[in-house]
Amino acid sequence: MLASTGSRLNAGSQEFVPEYRVDASERDWTGDIKSYRINSDGSRGSLLWSARDRLAMANPATRRIYTTAVPGAAGTLQVAAFDELAFGTTRADQVAALGLTTGQVDTRFSPTTTGEQLFDYLRGVRTLEQAQPGGVFRNRSALIGSIINSEPRLAQRTDVFRWINVAELRNDYRTFVEAKRADTSRPNTLFVGSNNGKLHAFDAATGDEVFAFVPASARLQMGQLPDPTFTHRFLVDGDVNVVDARIGGQWGTVLVGSAGRGGSSVFA
Repeated sequence: MLASTGSRLNAGSQEFVPEYRVDASERDWTGDIKSYRINSDGSRGSLLWSARDRLAMANPATRRIYTTAVPGAAGTLQVAAFDELAFGTTRADQVAALGLTTGQVDTRFSPTTTGEQLFDYLRGVRTLEQAQPGGVFRNRSALIGSIINSEPRLAQRTDVFRWINVAELRNDYRTFVEAKRADTSRPNTLFVGSNNGKLHAFDAATGDEVFAFVPASARLQMGQLPDPTFTHRFLVDGDVNVVDARIGGQWGTVLVGSAGRGGSSVFA
């Protein structure tokens, strides 16, 4: 089954359309964002890119995927790379970061399945899917999860928010906006949450993934995703908002997202 969520986003000469697909077994739930050209008469034109296709060509080892971790017993929450070494050196610690025990890993996959292999699968490595020789992980037809309730949001260099009308902030904010517009290294970025546990950021011009973020609330459920008996669950399914804000005296662009039906989690 292929379905559009109905949450289309039009931006200038582009239209962004989220979709999700379910196979007959209901084990393989995947998503996509497609960008179409908008013709001069307002009708939909040719396909510009598909996030599903662009991710299929990405190297899992070089994807910029982040999460949060608390290093040490008295540590504070920090942004960390989404890999097993961010959570310790033992198999038990690494699989616990995905909400699993070693016993569950032994039973569902194999006594030789490692934390590294689980994290690699979740980063997009497909060599241990069941379709491959010796594979123990669930087969996937794509590397992006279902996009159902999360509406895409576009952050552009040209965005100007209401601070420009606030007298005591106007001049300071105008300086930030001018610098933002001049920064050609900053891509216009499309953000959307998916139910593989990730908030994705895509380059709006090319569809390439700029980075992805895994909230802790989703990470602690992601150990279910490689399970061949997986049934669909909501992980990062909520609204995404992007706004310029001044924090600690410095202007920047801030994203605030939520897990939606995936749990009572908000992240920025």
